[in-house]
Amino acid sequence: MPDVSLLGSQRWNILDHRDKTALCIGNRMAAWVRKHRNTTIGAAFMVLAVLLFVVFLRDIQDGVAFVASPPPKAVIESNGHEYAGAIGSYCWAGLCADTVGTPTSQEVIRVSRPAIVEVRLPINVDPTGLGANIQRVTDQDTLPTSASEYRWWNVSGGTTIASLPVRRQSLDLSVESGTYVLSIVASWNGRGDCLYGFLIEVE
Repeated sequence: MPDVSLLGSQRWNILDHRDKTALCIGNRMAAWVRKHRNTTIGAAFMVLAVLLFVVFLRDIQDGVAFVASPPPKAVIESNGHEYAGAIGSYCWAGLCADTVGTPTSQEVIRVSRPAIVEVRLPINVDPTGLGANIQRVTDQDTLPTSASEYRWWNVSGGTTIASLPVRRQSLDLSVESGTYVLSIVASWNGRGDCLYGFLIEVE
């Protein structure tokens, strides 16, 4: 359940620019409805505005307002550093996107054996489902793309990593030295699901 105390000024401070803009537009819509509430068009618009506002409030969870936006990024912590995961296929807050292959950041996460990494999901509640998979890759497994932010990989098969449906945990990768793509799929009831990709070099 969302914390009702956050629905006031504290909630406003944590919304990003896009969400503040949405709220301002909502306020202007409400003013228009009040002005024309005695007309047929005004009454119909009022019903629509109320429904849209209810959907908006429903999607405000744990200090984050989801307004048809991609999911926030998961993070891996290793050797005192944080590395954001790349976002692959997802359905989130009414917005869905399918990707070909698994994306990772251009930055490689270097870890030493035994390869144990700390994974932190971006939502302040535990997911209802979580799966982790790791696969060794080479440059031949990369997919051609014009996007420079991510590297895209042809990942299939791999090894399942023992994991729990919790927002923060240590994953024991248990692999030999080499380059790997770690794929994590997490889902939250009422919010959506997302594939996260990480590029890991085990030394």
